[in-house]
Amino acid sequence: TFSNCNFSHSGPRDANNIIVLRTSDSQELNIRNCIFQLDNDAVIDAESTRRVSIENSLIYANQEAKSTQYNLMLYCYNSVTISGCPFDNSVVLKFDYPRKLEFGSCAFGNDLETNINCYRRISPVIYNSIFRAQLLYSYDRTPGFRYSLLPALARGDGNIAGDPLLANPEAYDYRLTSESPCIDTGDPNAAATRDIAGHWRP
Repeated sequence: TFSNCNFSHSGPRDANNIIVLRTSDSQELNIRNCIFQLDNDAVIDAESTRRVSIENSLIYANQEAKSTQYNLMLYCYNSVTISGCPFDNSVVLKFDYPRKLEFGSCAFGNDLETNINCYRRISPVIYNSIFRAQLLYSYDRTPGFRYSLLPALARGDGNIAGDPLLANPEAYDYRLTSESPCIDTGDPNAAATRDIAGHWRP
């Protein structure tokens, strides 16, 4: 388990200069309350792990590097669950052959296109999430959206479309303003137990 860690990197972009987390054979890898500050690619190598869970972690590109997209690559052949995570869309998410991929209560807050690539033909499950820009998903499968906001309305229960009216996404403040259409529109049966500020929610 990695908890309350800050993963950052500086230097030229080359194959010998990336953030790497590598796990040995284990049942589960948990990453909680961490920050990934990228100005280069990052790798989470959990090929032998049965389940990877990333919770309440901020993943974003360095302010000086926002004109370039960087890859967060996760190697896991089983189950990947990402919950309560805000993302800067300068980050491209790449998943290597998971059998199950699930996003819950995540916010993709920049105004660039969101890129998610998965090298297995699966349809990720996405619920209670916010996409400020259009999602580009690899291959010919459509993600299963539920109770999520996208720029254009997506098929699925409880989805809405529009501007989420985030507080200040350019400064990584993904809180909802009082006028946000996302308020009280999430799935009550799949709500996060803590909000983005770490407060318990009923």
